[in-house]
Order: sequence, then C-alpha cells, then structure tokens
Amino acid sequence: MSALWIYYPREYIRSYLASVPETVSLGNKASLAGVNVGAAVRDMNQLNDSRYLQLYNSVTPENALKLGRVMTDLDTQTYDFEEADALVNHALAMGLNVRGHALVFGKASDMFKSPDLDAWLEQYPETQRSAMLTQLMRQHISVMLQHYRGRIHTWDVVNEVLDLFGNGNIEKNVFQRYVGEDYIEIALRTAKEADETIKIVLNEQLNNYTDNRAEAFFELIKSLVERGVPLDGVGLQAHNLYSLTPPHTLKAYMKRFAALGLSVEITELEARLKLFSNFDDPYLAQGKFYRDITQQCLDVKACLGVTFWGYSDETSWMNELPYLFPVPNEPYLLDINRKVKPAVSLIESLFDSNR
Repeated sequence: MSALWIYYPREYIRSYLASVPETVSLGNKASLAGVNVGAAVRDMNQLNDSRYLQLYNSVTPENALKLGRVMTDLDTQTYDFEEADALVNHALAMGLNVRGHALVFGKASDMFKSPDLDAWLEQYPETQRSAMLTQLMRQHISVMLQHYRGRIHTWDVVNEVLDLFGNGNIEKNVFQRYVGEDYIEIALRTAKEADETIKIVLNEQLNNYTDNRAEAFFELIKSLVERGVPLDGVGLQAHNLYSLTPPHTLKAYMKRFAALGLSVEITELEARLKLFSNFDDPYLAQGKFYRDITQQCLDVKACLGVTFWGYSDETSWMNELPYLFPVPNEPYLLDINRKVKPAVSLIESLFDSNR
C-alpha cells in the first residue's frame, strides 16, 4: 500500500444530508431500556449542544477528571476542582449519568507529561520513589472518590494496563517501573476502601477480541477476581483506528467476563470513516458497524452500555495527529457541521423493540 494512497485526502458523498431528522430520541430510548449511550466531551460547549440530550443519556469527561487537570501542585497535592465540578454538576443537572475517567493512567505521565511523574520523582532518592508514588496514587484515589461521592458512581480506576502493542504484557509505565505490577491491585483496593458504593472498573484498549493480547487481558482480570481484588466491571474501549474489529467477536468475549460476575461496557467507541472506503456509502457502512457493535452489547445482559469517544467530527482528537490518522477520520455520530449521521437512526432502531 503506497504512502500516496494512505495520505491522500478523500471526501465521500454525504447522501444522508437529504434526510437528516429534525429531532432524535436515542437518549430517551436508551434510558427506557436501562442502557447507557454516551459520549466523551472536552468542554461545556459540547455538553450544552441542543442535540446532546437527544442523542445521549450518559457522559464521560474526556480529560477534566484526570490527575493532570485537577491537581495543580504535586508537591503539596493541591487540587482545583473548578473545571471538573462545573462539568460534572451540569451533567447531573441535565439528568445524565457521569462516568469517572480515569484515576490511575500511566500513559498520561509517560506520553503526555500530564503531569510528568518521572520528573517529580527525581527530586527524591531512588529508595524513596516507590513509596512516594504509591502514596500519591492512594491519596489521589481517595481524594477524588470522596470529592465525587454520591455524584459519580462508576470509575475507570485503572486505565490501559497492557502494552499498546505485543502479546499482552503489563505496560512498563511509570507506576509499574516504581511500584511494580502490584500497583493495579493497590489502586483497586484503595478505591474500594475510599468508597465502597462505587462500581470499580479496569478499562483497556484491545485491537480485537481473539488474539493473544485479548486473552492476556482476560487472564489478568480472572486472576484479580480469583484473588478477591475488588473489581465490578471491565471497560472495553473499542478504538478502531487502523482496522475494523468484527462485531460478532465482541459478544463471546463479553460473555466470558460476565461469567466471572463482572459487568462490561464499551467505553471509547470510534471507527475512522476511512476504514469504510471500500463501501459504496462509507457513512452508511460506518453506521451499520456502530449498530452491530451496539447490538452485541444489547445481546449480553452484563453489558451496561456504549460510549463514543467524542461528540462530533469537528473536534476529533485524531485530526490533531494527521501523520498518524490521515483524513477523513469523522468517527462520531454528528458530522463536522453537527448534523446527524446514519448511525443514529440505525442504533435508535435497536431500542424500538424491548431488550
């Protein structure tokens, strides 16, 4: 495959614009079915869009609840909740469920330096760094869960524990390097101690649900459950960035977690439009893919819902990385002009019959 084909920008006919519905009721139908359908939002503007409540009954703050946004000083462990509280409180006032994301996330430090925990730890002797990071992690979990007690009932306590590539080894992130692989168990137990009422989730990105990496993730979860480590559910992110995961493989994988007594949720769903280039109507094909993913969730009682990792195509995070994600990306339910795409009516039709 040539670089010219990969990076050549493409546009597809937007046939759906001829019949865009004036109103939709996906959010309401999902609520009546007892299922979460949500989106990740970056700011209040997205949450205040007139279509949000038509489309969704749930919301995930994309970054507002992460360590790098709420803690203003690592040394004194000083917090500023103004931005996060405004978003969470407004979402609750709208009647939305709020999903907490994410308390312990190694890549936030290693890749995005938000905050740079390695740099912070360098001021301490090597012999003290493990204890310092463990204390920071435990304190952060406790502070967040106490602050949002009664407001946020589901949390991604640990996010992305596996190597992004490979066969499923625990990622050598900042927590693994200083605390060891036990950081996962420590974080989960700390969360349970801080607020025993919340749903504790381990959230992970898998490229498909049948390879060695998916099997390694299942074995990790199974081991935690068998050892009595507090865990209520798993989040399967479902970023489809370079290939499409066959939807039918998802149901069998979710059932394996359900057999362990865990809930499952699709937490960060997106599929780049360019992956549907071989179809006559890529927008319709993308919509059918999302419908089929949602159907897999509805077919498994333990699946609590589906969240898309963005609100509209105009603000896709992938557009900020064109060297990794050549356009068109357009992965969400609203297009670049916030017009409803075919996926909405296709997903909505799933709720027209009783679950």
